[in-house]
Amino acid sequence: MKYFEVELYTSFCGEQAYIYLKGETQEELEEEAAQAALDNAVEWYSFTMADDYDYTEEEYYEACGFHFLEITEEEYYEYGGT
Repeated sequence: MKYFEVELYTSFCGEQAYIYLKGETQEELEEEAAQAALDNAVEWYSFTMADDYDYTEEEYYEACGFHFLEITEEEYYEYGGT
């Protein structure tokens, strides 16, 4: 079993969130991470902010995503994984 901290990010400063996933491979968790990244992006989206940064809505969503970081089992449970 592998354990991961997944950073969900948007193109706006300070709008990161973290989730903790476990699975046999990172690849099997990609879809779940992508959905969480989209949910995070939707939560943070603001037409005012997009105008301030001169982004279209499409450009904003294209700039959002996620990064995997493999962590230990102990870190996984310490950080709140279930």
